Amino acid sequence: METAKYLGFSDGLEEGEAEGEGGSAGEEATTEAEGEEERESSGQQLAAPVYYALHFFTLPWRILLLCLLIAGAFLYRFLSRRTWRKKVQQLSPEGTVINYYQYFLKRLGRAGFQKPDSYTLAEYAKNMEHDLSAFTAGDENCSFAHLTEIYTTVFYGMRTIGKKEVQLFEQFFEVFDQNLRKEIGWPRYILKVFWR
Repeated sequence: METAKYLGFSDGLEEGEAEGEGGSAGEEATTEAEGEEERESSGQQLAAPVYYALHFFTLPWRILLLCLLIAGAFLYRFLSRRTWRKKVQQLSPEGTVINYYQYFLKRLGRAGFQKPDSYTLAEYAKNMEHDLSAFTAGDENCSFAHLTEIYTTVFYGMRTIGKKEVQLFEQFFEVFDQNLRKEIGWPRYILKVFWR
């Protein structure tokens, strides 16, 4: 009866009538409790599809946002490397050779081919010749040992070089990252080399 009063339907009922039904009041209380439980469960049943529908549409947006962030990071890395290369190509031939060779050394070190401190560059290049044999881009003059020889004569001997030597470094650079990915595998390349 309290629900009837609460809902505004008790206008015609008197207090005596409500109290006079003492035996049926207990039955009504149990039916009211059952009714409330049914309403709550039906409310939960109605709310569940709405909840899942909302989360169904937010989940793809989160995944899409994550994919966009990853793609943006790759694009940024690609464009920054491209910008670096354009700057290097505008340098003198000696500056170009020095920058390319230091790039190769840094990348090889990150990939796990670190130059030991006790080695000279010539010893390191000779030691790495077997590991980097696929990096020659089809030209035997484009070997890492030959590039090391050019670099040492430019960096330590202060010798001037021409476009022919720069082209060898350009050729090696073209296939360097691709061959490094093949050598160490994609996951290791992305984790250790690409992001640094």
